Amino acid sequence: MGKRFINSLKCVLTEKEKIERGQSMARELELCDAAEAEKKEVTDSLSKEIKRHYGSASYLGQVIRQGFEYREVECEEERDYAKGVVRIVRLDTGAIEQEREMTPEERQASLI
Repeated sequence: MGKRFINSLKCVLTEKEKIERGQSMARELELCDAAEAEKKEVTDSLSKEIKRHYGSASYLGQVIRQGFEYREVECEEERDYAKGVVRIVRLDTGAIEQEREMTPEERQASLI
């Protein structure tokens, strides 16, 4: 008896095997389409994330160059009826941010 082994040889498909291979091919193509859609979704998501990071870095670079940024700061409006002015004062530093003359309506409030 001779030595046995496995060899890859040409085999003609039966009609049933052709149908099975066709169904398998259709499933594989569906999986390709699904993977392409997922790839696009991931690529779009990552592109948005990259743009967001570049936007943040750009903003921070601008802040560093300018040496300041705008923040929400609690303020208080002070009315000085003797001088007829209204001041906007920062509560974090006590600095006067704005001073303007009172409107006629604001002046009337002191009389009531």
